[in-house]
Amino acid sequence: MASEVLNKYPPYQWYIGLESLPVGFPMYDVNLNGDYIVATGEVFCRAPFEKGESDLCGRKFVSRGAVITHLKHFHRHTKVEKIETGRSSGVKLVKARAYYKRLFTKFQEMNHGPIVTQTGSSVQSHVQPPVQEVVQPQQVPPPPPPPSYTSGSSLWDQQCKEGTEKGRS
Repeated sequence: MASEVLNKYPPYQWYIGLESLPVGFPMYDVNLNGDYIVATGEVFCRAPFEKGESDLCGRKFVSRGAVITHLKHFHRHTKVEKIETGRSSGVKLVKARAYYKRLFTKFQEMNHGPIVTQTGSSVQSHVQPPVQEVVQPQQVPPPPPPPSYTSGSSLWDQQCKEGTEKGRS
């Protein structure tokens, strides 16, 4: 699970708010041994389906650990950098923030995915809908008020009189 520092970071919130990977999302970076580097907080599989392909898997998971397990079992052609479990170090969080900021900037410039707006202390993520003509709904007049059944009205008095006469029979 990503740390609270990362969870509150708008570019990371944009990333985890994506329903699927946008076209053009990068594959994993690799270390000197050719092992995939899975960033802190990663929730998408960015491995190609088969070795040498350019189409990415793109499956979304709930945690980085689930992504790594998926890579090891489903994408057997891949190797994953040895991970350290437990709390992320400050250095890893700084690297992760920079990584998500780069992605966010790149894809906002390309107009992909949700746009993050800051409102007070909360961040809202939404997808920009295409511009459409707004059709105003027709105004429907309100229904007439129900009849009044209060003492003193002729209808009320008539119903009370009929009720008492029926009760006497």
